[in-house]
Amino acid sequence: MSTVGKSHYEVLGIQEDASPEEVKKAFRKLAASRHPDVGGDAAQFMELNNAYKVLSDGPKRAEYDLIIQLSGVAAKIRQNRDGMPPSGPRSPRTHDQFVDELFGGLWSSHPGSPGTPRKSTSSPDGFHRQERGDDILEEMVLTLEESLKGCKKNIRVSGPRPNVNCGACGGNGSQPGTRRVPCGSCAGHGKSVGFGTPHGTGVRTCPACRGAGSVPLVPCQSCKGTGRTTYVREISVSVPSGIAHGQQLRIAGMGVPGHPPGDLYVSVKVRTGRDFWREGQDMHTTRPVSMRHAILGGPIHIEGPDGRVCEVAVPPGTQPGDIVKVPGGGVTGALGGAQGDLVVHVAVQLPKTLSARARKLLEELSEELTRGVPKGL
Repeated sequence: MSTVGKSHYEVLGIQEDASPEEVKKAFRKLAASRHPDVGGDAAQFMELNNAYKVLSDGPKRAEYDLIIQLSGVAAKIRQNRDGMPPSGPRSPRTHDQFVDELFGGLWSSHPGSPGTPRKSTSSPDGFHRQERGDDILEEMVLTLEESLKGCKKNIRVSGPRPNVNCGACGGNGSQPGTRRVPCGSCAGHGKSVGFGTPHGTGVRTCPACRGAGSVPLVPCQSCKGTGRTTYVREISVSVPSGIAHGQQLRIAGMGVPGHPPGDLYVSVKVRTGRDFWREGQDMHTTRPVSMRHAILGGPIHIEGPDGRVCEVAVPPGTQPGDIVKVPGGGVTGALGGAQGDLVVHVAVQLPKTLSARARKLLEELSEELTRGVPKGL
């Protein structure tokens, strides 16, 4: 027998004030006869299992009870409305608006809350226009060189088209030959209670079933259970020079089709180069110099990741780990601003082996450099 439309308490055959032990006992008794392994109906067992998951969890049960209470209030409002002739300010439309406020207004009045559905707009003649398409977030990986010079990249995006039913399931979302079952998240009411929002507690459209109150028992393979046709498009994205890791690009109107279409947001990730790394607007690199070069100083030339060649003046007496900055040798960001510096970390190369003559010369040099310096220093 179908349990569609029944509450979780009715599915388990218990009263609303049943104790946790009574909930467990009722579930075990029914599960023993309805399990698919003993010939039971799979859909009914899923409904039974969903009911037990909600009622055996204290916080979930409290949320569910609140939804039941609000549903009862709404039913009474509609009953009073249907039995009341339209007169004065309390017209049937006024009651409809109040019911919508009771269930949807508490949540949809806070735009941007997770799970808040996009609302369709209506024309003066009463026909609903197509809703705005959702925004899409994609990721793009760039090399350091590509991020500095700028480039063009192709992105492949896909998703469901709003208001265009899937040809395989006719918009039902279920694999042909299967059916839909009540949503376990909202008990088939299409509404769920949200806690911990910046504005407190609110009733919102259930994000699991998107307000339908039911979900596919077996999702349609063609549309993945969305009930909508899918689209695939390849978009060419122009990446500006100087873009940094973590920044986003917005391509207006390239999101999910709709009226108007949503936007495409591209999150940029930049792979660290082998010889260079970026910190803000500055470019960093490590370069080896000979012991002679570190002692006497002199220029070295470095080709940056963008192909520019910079001259770096290594000062005399440079120590291992010292840094030398080249003003203006860094990056100008995609949003403008002052150009950063090229920061060179000096690594002094010391010889691993010495010939007898080199050792003698080094000892003579050491004696010359330490003349007048107290022993032991």
